[in-house]
Parts: sequence; C-alpha cells; structure tokens
Amino acid sequence: MRAEQQALRSRGVRERTRLAIRTELIEAALRLFTEHGFVETTARQIASVVGVSERTFFRYFASKEDVVLGVLDDLGIELAARLAERPAKEAPFIALRRSFDLMTETLTENPEWSLTMLRLTREVPSLRARQVEKQDQWATRLAEELAERMGVDASTDVRPRLYAATALSALDVAVSHWDHTGGAHTLEQILDRAFTTAFKTPPGGHRRKAQ
Repeated sequence: MRAEQQALRSRGVRERTRLAIRTELIEAALRLFTEHGFVETTARQIASVVGVSERTFFRYFASKEDVVLGVLDDLGIELAARLAERPAKEAPFIALRRSFDLMTETLTENPEWSLTMLRLTREVPSLRARQVEKQDQWATRLAEELAERMGVDASTDVRPRLYAATALSALDVAVSHWDHTGGAHTLEQILDRAFTTAFKTPPGGHRRKAQ
C-alpha cells in the first residue's frame, strides 16, 4: 500500500510539473508573439525563454498555433457537456445560451490572455483558419447533442446544425464586439443581446451556479 501511495504521489508531482511547464510555454509564447509577431517567433525561441529544448516544446504542442488555440479543444468538449446537462424541456436557444456561460466565464477569467488570443486570431490568417476549423468541430458536437435533446436525426433535420451554427455566430460577433469596445459592457450582456437578435427571443433561463 505504501509503495502504491508513493507511486501516486510521484505521478502527481510529474503532472504538476508538466502543467507548470505548459503554462510557462504559453505565457512565453504570447509574450513573444506580442513583442515580435507570430510569424517571426519560432518554437526554439519560445523553448529557450522557458529553459527547455525545442524537442520538449513539441512534446507539449504540435505547432505554434496550438499554443494559442489548443485550449479550444477542451472548451468544445465542455461546451457540449454543459448543453447535455441542461433541463430536457428547455428550449434549444435557452439551453445553448446558458451553456455558453462557459465562454463568458473562461474569457473573462483572464482578460489579458483572452484579448491577446483574440487579437492574434484576428491578425494571423493561419490562426483564423484553425479557429474556424475548431469551431466547426464545436458545431458538430453541439448539433449532435441538440438532435438527441430534440429527438431528431441531425443528418435529415436541418434545425440542430442551424441552431448550433447560429449560436456560434452570435458568440463570435459578441466576443469581437467585446474586444473592440474595450469592455464598455460585460461579455455576458453583449452575448445576451447577440442571442436575442439572432434567435429573436430573449435568452432567459437560469445561469448555472458556480461550483
């Protein structure tokens, strides 16, 4: 038993070390991207700032784009999970809006990181292309979950995909507006207005309580 506990403790230390290095790489990369430009910054330079090898960098990230957008993969999975947790009888647009509280929570938790990411994805074509690709994956996940909630086949019923695409477009516009206006209004308020306009119905519903 003692050996098992030591093994678990050792694994926990390794995981915390990996997380710390990953965080340092992200912070260094965003700083270098801001100071020197995304295209001009190399993986070797990022690794050097953190004090690791270029090979180590690529153990954590497949590319420079993943440093900026890698978090979107996990967000897409969590977004679909939140939608699945919404009350079964809740209207699709309400369930979607309340699920998107995840996005307002994430983006406003670290505004500096969020605004840097938004600026980079707006200015760097390769990042914008990757963002669109990842959001398309989000749309597929959300449409599949909506289809299950609605009891329809997403391959023959246009509504699940349409609702998911509309919600993601509302999010994209809301986040862009939040960025351009420098936080004159909260992202939550802007997203509410975007959903109201897109679905022509007040978003309503109840926010998920913080855990």
